[in-house]
This record gives sequence, C-alpha cells and structure tokens, in this order.
Amino acid sequence: MIDMLTEHLRYFSITYKTRSFSRAAKLVPMTLQGLIKAIKSLEQQYDVPLFIADENGVLVPTNYADELYGFAEKWDQNSIALEESFNRIRSLENHMIRLGSCLGIMGNLGSPFLEGFKRLNPDIAIQYGEHSDFSCDKGLLLGSYELALTMAPFDQSFITMEMFSDNFIFWINKKNPLSMKTEGLHLEDLRNQNIAIPGEGYKCYDTFIMRGNCEGINFGRIFQTAEMFQIFGYALYDHGIGMGIESLTDLEVFQKEEVVAIPYLDAKWRYGLSHLSAHTLTSIEQRFCEYCLDFSKRSQGSGIKPCLP
Repeated sequence: MIDMLTEHLRYFSITYKTRSFSRAAKLVPMTLQGLIKAIKSLEQQYDVPLFIADENGVLVPTNYADELYGFAEKWDQNSIALEESFNRIRSLENHMIRLGSCLGIMGNLGSPFLEGFKRLNPDIAIQYGEHSDFSCDKGLLLGSYELALTMAPFDQSFITMEMFSDNFIFWINKKNPLSMKTEGLHLEDLRNQNIAIPGEGYKCYDTFIMRGNCEGINFGRIFQTAEMFQIFGYALYDHGIGMGIESLTDLEVFQKEEVVAIPYLDAKWRYGLSHLSAHTLTSIEQRFCEYCLDFSKRSQGSGIKPCLP
C-alpha cells in the first residue's frame, strides 16, 4: 500500500510540474490512461479535485493540489532520509564503515591505505564510493555515508582532520613561453591561456576559473575533464596548459620530453577525513579516524605530503 502511494505521489508531482497528463506520462514513463487512473485514485482516496483543465487544455492545480504537492515533496525527502537511516543502522549491525571519497584521493593514497586498515581490523568492512568533490560533500550532508575523504576548501558544517596536501602544477608544452617560468606560476600568469582542468563539479575549478573571473582575469578556452591523461595530452599536443598535482609527475606516463611541470604558487591540493559536526563517531569509525591519522604520520618521506596536526 505504501509503495503504491509513493508511486502515485510521484506521478502526481510530475503532473503538477508539467501541467499536462500527456507530458507527465512520457516523463514517468507510462501510458496516458495509467497516469490518469493514478491521479483519479488519489482524488478518490482524499475526496478532493486536484486539477481543472482551462480552455486551452492546460491543467490548473487546485488548492488541494498545492497542499498535496508540499506533502509529496516532504514524503519523498523523508523516504530518502528513512532509507539512509536504515542503511546506517544496518552498517552498525554489520560492523561496516560507509565511506565517501572525492575522485583522485584513493589513487593518491594508494592501495596500502585500505589494505592496511583491513589487515589491522579484519572484523570491520568498508563500503566506499568515489564522487566528484561537490557530490562527495553532498553525500555526506545527506547521510549517504558517515565519513568522507573530502577536498579543501572544507565545508564548514564538517569536522575535518586534514591529512595530506600536494602542490598544484601545470603541464606546459615547451613551445609555450610559460614553460620558462620554472620558479612557479601565479593566477595572473594564466591570463588568456587555454586550460584543461577538472570541471565545475570539482573545487579546483573554483580555485582557478571562478577566482580568475572574480579578479578580472580572462582565460582562453576551458577544456573540462576529470581524466588526467586527457589533461596531460592537452599540454603534450600544445592545445594549452593542463592542471595536475605534483605527485603525478613522478609517474613515467606523465614524463615526456615536450612537456614540463611548473608549480602553481597560489593554492595547494589538500584533503582530509570529514564527518558532520552533529555526528557522533561510533567506536569503529573512531578506529578508522585514528588509523588515518597514524597513516598520515607514517607517510612522511613518501610521495604523499602529510598535513600533520
């Protein structure tokens, strides 16, 4: 019964937004007759009219529909929150840590990171997913996981233990005069340059592009991609410059005679382990936090640059 009500409320919400039975049926998707039947079912259940067609055939919501739409929106949000709460309880029962991560962090940490924790804590399972920077933050805010490896600048509603940092670099073809600025680059140096960079879902985009726009610095073409190979290739084939991080320059695949890596001096690539300030850590989550801190300390001298408290 609840499943049917949920579905009918979804059909109603789409109809309310589109003001058309036929358009709503295509968006669901379902037959027009099936959608109308679902709306009629809601009208019969509550004994109210929900829509009146005007002279042009456009559906006009009644006051009852306005009220029901608010209810339907809250129902959907509460259903999602309830499901997340059940998942949280289930993870506690199963000794599971639900971990989100921004793309690139797990690769930077390397396989020893999770393998080491599992070796020390064989009774604890880790379920993790990787997302763009802002999607990762959103997942933590919505309760999709309790812990997340997030990227700076950190959300103010998080408690974050900063773990590591790395220098931003720009890969630059030696044909580009900027390749001679071996001492490093500032934002002003990027004026009029074509830039390959992770796109709007990533915080580095704001660090460079949005800040540049605010300071009146115009760039050339902006090529948005999260694929480091494409960003490096953008510089290799002299289409422009490509943004990366210093630790990647040690990999042979990012070492080509035609390209140099120049440090960017106005910002750093930083990340840490976050949880909501309102969230009380469980004992197994606390163990993971302690492990992350210890891993950060033990990584001194490696290719990873720790940020120690």
